[in-house]
Amino acid sequence: MNYITPDSEIKKLFTSLESNSKITGLKVKNEAIYSMFRYHLEIIVRIAYSEVINKIEQKEKKPVSSGSSYQSNIIQRIKTRVNRKLYYSQFDNLADFQGNPKVIFVATSPQVNHKNHSIELEDLIFDCNQKKIANGFVLPEYNFTIKRNKGIHLKNYFALNEYSDNQIQFSEDDLNNLELFKQLVCSVIKFITPKDLTGLNGVVAWQLKNAAALQRILRVVKPTAVVARSLYSDKWVVMAANREQIQTIEVQHGVFTKDNFYFHSLSNLSLNELLVPTKILCLGNEWLSVLRKQDQYWTKLNSATVGTKNFFENKRQDVSKPVFLIALQDLSVELFNFYDFMVKLIADNPEIYERYEVVIRPHPIDVDSNQIRNTKLKNCRISHYNQESVASILSKANVLLTASSMMLYEAQALNVTAVSLEQYRYLTIDKNILFLEGTSNFIQKLEQFEQKKARLEYLNLYDFNAFEQLAC
Repeated sequence: MNYITPDSEIKKLFTSLESNSKITGLKVKNEAIYSMFRYHLEIIVRIAYSEVINKIEQKEKKPVSSGSSYQSNIIQRIKTRVNRKLYYSQFDNLADFQGNPKVIFVATSPQVNHKNHSIELEDLIFDCNQKKIANGFVLPEYNFTIKRNKGIHLKNYFALNEYSDNQIQFSEDDLNNLELFKQLVCSVIKFITPKDLTGLNGVVAWQLKNAAALQRILRVVKPTAVVARSLYSDKWVVMAANREQIQTIEVQHGVFTKDNFYFHSLSNLSLNELLVPTKILCLGNEWLSVLRKQDQYWTKLNSATVGTKNFFENKRQDVSKPVFLIALQDLSVELFNFYDFMVKLIADNPEIYERYEVVIRPHPIDVDSNQIRNTKLKNCRISHYNQESVASILSKANVLLTASSMMLYEAQALNVTAVSLEQYRYLTIDKNILFLEGTSNFIQKLEQFEQKKARLEYLNLYDFNAFEQLAC
């Protein structure tokens, strides 16, 4: 089967968008709508592209409406995710800030300490605290608790706070610009409609409101750097820091490929206009190489490899029955029916149960999904992020099956065979990965597959000096 690999086509579409000054010039509250919505628009376009093209192929070329219930559910899920409640604290009784703290950390997700990824803000926070160069941590919710098993005792914790009488109020001009933005975008990307962009106003309001709250915190703390993850989507962090002329540092979260455009421009727009972070810390030298090849902006002065502690501290564990680990991703259940493929693979290859303990690892955002609760795989174990770390479960595994997750590369660091689906190849750096086109003869394919002996540097040893040199 010839799967659609849309990266090149989507890049063309977004290059057209970014080359259109009417689109990129539209603003709300003096901030560019396009820059605030770029990542969310990319998700919507990718889903719509896959929906339209792949569903036509699989359903005897029956046309698929971009307003179908399938896509509406996805968009609603994105809206729910980006409009999650966030809290910020009152500043009346803040403790005085002693000295001149250089770094403040921002957790853009409640799962910052779930050890689901190889580099943790926890490690950086601990080392910054030890050297007295950090004095604050911005949390998304009041009920958020950070583990203190490493002696992390930052003096000041802050929380962003959303309450009903403090919503962003759009002027008539703002609303007109938002509607015009929808129309102009849909004139370039023909397979979506303004109805598909119904979440635009909510996302923009969310970005602006959080930026204002964080800006208020930064004015009190006065750091020289803001450190966070997922700044390709959480533009409010960059907006707030830019307003206060403070640098932002992204700690890599997720996969960089030669075609994704999280951190580079597709036209003449500057990275500052696109709300790209000032500096980036990568997990390994391979990612740093990909990043610098994407855009000549990234140099030794603003990008480096920080590495990881967690994965190199975990050694292979001897177990009576090795683990066959299936890692789900946010939205991967919907895209390309990954869940259905997983179920069919196990059904068509029952010997998997003879050789392995089958373990499903839900994405933290999908922990409560109906498909996890009602999984058709009855003889399997569910491993949640708050029960064991990725490194721990991978240290017991022989095989990992996932879509395009960073776990493909974390698995290789622990000599675990990484398996994905052919249709996800374009979303990966495809070295040392076994790609499946179908479910038959899986064990035979697995035995025939030989990983390259060379250890690629997807994960490097943790180097706090790299962080300190970049941040300070």
